Amino acid sequence: MRPHDLVILCAILLQEEEDWYMKDLAHQLKLSQSEISESLHRSMQVGLIGPEKRRVQKLNLIEFIQHGLKYTFPAIPGTLERGIPTAISAEPLANELNSSIEYVWPLPGGEMNGVSLLPLYSKLPKVCIEWKALYRIVSLVDTLRMNQNAREIEVALDLLKQELDI
Repeated sequence: MRPHDLVILCAILLQEEEDWYMKDLAHQLKLSQSEISESLHRSMQVGLIGPEKRRVQKLNLIEFIQHGLKYTFPAIPGTLERGIPTAISAEPLANELNSSIEYVWPLPGGEMNGVSLLPLYSKLPKVCIEWKALYRIVSLVDTLRMNQNAREIEVALDLLKQELDI
């Protein structure tokens, strides 16, 4: 698995219809069609998407996010930088939890200063500026990647299940 595989699976779940096209997904996520194809193959091999590579196995995905994400793709806080909010500093968690620390994905011209977290792939912040529903989901995922306190994990997981309709 690669970090962008998780984003691709979440993006597929956000598609309005099951008849989506790789070229459209590649364009939306600013990835190549071959990256999408290879990702779907990896996800199929580990049981996160069905053998037809069209339908995400939601329960397997949420189990991976809940129990494996912090070990495979941890979000390690970095230095203070300017960027766009993520994790508990972004919607929908910013309304649910109070934190004295702001977390951001580094991005020149971003809206706030905070502790930097590297996104799951380099183009993700720009993708999320354009795709708000994906931004909400990936921000929740970042909270779970950080392995914060039990309350933050519980709230983030509940909201993620709601967002993904699981």
